[in-house]
Amino acid sequence: MDTNLSGESKEVTKNCKSTRNYSIEFLRFFFAIGVVFGHCYCIFYMNDSPSYSFFFHNACVDFFFVISGYFMACHFEARKAEDKYRTYVDYNLLRIVRLWPLLFVSALEGIIFELAFNLLSRGQFYFSTNIWGGFFFLGGLNNFDAVNVIWYISALFWCGLLLSSFLCFNRKIAICCCFPLLAFCSLSIMNMWNCSNLYSIPLVFNWLSTGLIRGICGLIFGIESFYIALFAKDKLYIFSKKAITLFSVLIEIGFILLVCYLIFKQHMNNKEFLMFFFTAALLIVFNLNTQKIFSIFNKKFFEFFGRISVWIYVLHFYILKTMFYIPKFRLLPPPVVYSSVIAISIFISIFAYYIISKITAGIKRFCLANY
Repeated sequence: MDTNLSGESKEVTKNCKSTRNYSIEFLRFFFAIGVVFGHCYCIFYMNDSPSYSFFFHNACVDFFFVISGYFMACHFEARKAEDKYRTYVDYNLLRIVRLWPLLFVSALEGIIFELAFNLLSRGQFYFSTNIWGGFFFLGGLNNFDAVNVIWYISALFWCGLLLSSFLCFNRKIAICCCFPLLAFCSLSIMNMWNCSNLYSIPLVFNWLSTGLIRGICGLIFGIESFYIALFAKDKLYIFSKKAITLFSVLIEIGFILLVCYLIFKQHMNNKEFLMFFFTAALLIVFNLNTQKIFSIFNKKFFEFFGRISVWIYVLHFYILKTMFYIPKFRLLPPPVVYSSVIAISIFISIFAYYIISKITAGIKRFCLANY
């Protein structure tokens, strides 16, 4: 692995850009819709329809953690190869610029819905100041009345700061030793606490939660998948094309079977953690450009939908909560409710994507010009 890690060049930049194929964008959009579908079930039907259940959105979140780690490593290597990386602060500055709009919008939505919930259900207009710590530091997964999604963006930010410090200061030891050890410890802790699904256990007076551990684990799987593929790319000549094709197809079939199982399972269990392994393996296949089944999704059409997937994730829950308070809408047939929520979420996310991208571009230009 040392040979590939020490040979930063334009070839690495080319590799990083080429790995962002459209099959990945399709999956980002697919799992974003899975999150919308799952939360729609939880809000509208979980208490009224005991005959069926839908918890696939838990595994969808794991997918987003892994793929975020993958792109984190990819961007890190690209910046080093282009000689744009200088310091730890330099690397994380652009990460902050990318994440702050998501953090701001999520926080604003959470505050608004916390205030609205207290006003409608308790007749009081206030915000619970005792949960501010958990609001920004990963503790707010289950203890918010608004059940807001800021915890995911918070996890990306804080866990990203931690793991990027390993990459910046001792990359080789981190990739070969520290990251695998952290992933093993994270999985062990989640298993001991019986929280390998997305349900969170508060820690440190609700300032932290097991969401921190889950975020670290998912990001590590994504980072390691990138470097394993980078290492394996020069070793493929050892194997025949048929063997590589067979390996890739088996990984793709395994991923599809896991997704089907998680979609149709009727209760929460700890099988979601398998998404870490299968998503990482699939990303390796994509990085090596050996995918066969998923090649049908390698179309430029999916690029835009992949880009708005993060906004679908951030905005959909509050769209759901708003529509839930419309009595006539709740009386519609479930297929109409699901399709309407998904369509509205996509439309609003496209609008948010264009607005925020303009704002972010301006801030990025300012940061690069003054740093």
